[in-house]
Amino acid sequence: MNRGVRDIIHERIRRDNLERRRIRSKNKSKANRIQNNNGGNKKDREQSHKYFSSTYGFETIDAPPNFSLLEYPEDVIQFIKKIDDLYMSKKHIVGVKFDLKDIVKVDIGAICLLLSKLNELSKLRIRNCGTFPRDEVCKRFIYNSGFLDYIKDLTTGKSFMGAMGNNLIINRGFDKTDNFATAAEIRKAIKHITGSEGRYAPVYSIIQEMCSNSVEHANYHVEKKNWFLSSSYGEKSVTFTMTDIGAGILGTLKKKLSDVLNDSMRSNVDILENAFDKKYESRTGDINRNKGLPRIFQMASEGYIKNLIVVTNDVIFSFNDTSFSRKLDKLFNGTFYCWTLDNECIIKWKSRFVK
Repeated sequence: MNRGVRDIIHERIRRDNLERRRIRSKNKSKANRIQNNNGGNKKDREQSHKYFSSTYGFETIDAPPNFSLLEYPEDVIQFIKKIDDLYMSKKHIVGVKFDLKDIVKVDIGAICLLLSKLNELSKLRIRNCGTFPRDEVCKRFIYNSGFLDYIKDLTTGKSFMGAMGNNLIINRGFDKTDNFATAAEIRKAIKHITGSEGRYAPVYSIIQEMCSNSVEHANYHVEKKNWFLSSSYGEKSVTFTMTDIGAGILGTLKKKLSDVLNDSMRSNVDILENAFDKKYESRTGDINRNKGLPRIFQMASEGYIKNLIVVTNDVIFSFNDTSFSRKLDKLFNGTFYCWTLDNECIIKWKSRFVK
């Protein structure tokens, strides 16, 4: 082989090596963009959000088509009960597959309840996986909710990239609240509504009360210290939700014998309203306990927050629309709060001392 032929072969080998390096570098950069949410096209992002894995030995639980806690609370509560019944059964469970593909309606309350159950399964070392909705609107809502920040892709063992919008789950807690994250989110909400960042004591106060109730009541259900706080941005308002998995408000009341006799003639809707009006003691009987519910009630009554809705035990209760409040056919062991903040609320708060 003469020298010219050898030079040509060596040049081809060199170019092939360079091309392989270029392709490896390109693929690595693409993977990093997807992981860090700093790049990649729509197809890249969609493929990076596969929430599934090998399901050999997994139990399957189908989510209801109407996966919305506020619109269809019984459907969502029944779904949660299936999870409880499964992991509380005596048989050994390898993992659970959540089939969400038939969902056509979804809200943040249902997502937070599902996340709380994923936490419990994780503590029990039960693996979980699932499918996303085929409905594009529901799929996008889940992508943007912050749900993916709290789960891993079992095919890679890595976390998914974060939410792709303003609507997200901002805080998760067990024994205490993250005051810094909560305060930062409230300032962000005020800026969204008014155009300038600021503090807003009413929302901060009621979040602290809700979290305190969660932790105190969980003293009797240690494994249930499990709550989520979320925010959702509208055009001129912000909606907050608080999800607490525990005994629920009605399950933590301590009532005198006379109250019990009187309540036998009342509905649980009335009993819940009385709880917010401080008609009962808390289960602990401590002097400082059970002040949180009246404080929450006061903030809603004075218009510092709007459209406050509570789902707890077998009641869904609206502070603004009594026709919406009713007894549920299913029992929910926990408490879900939902309320809205807008500029009218902020103006009322700022002018509260003006006569």
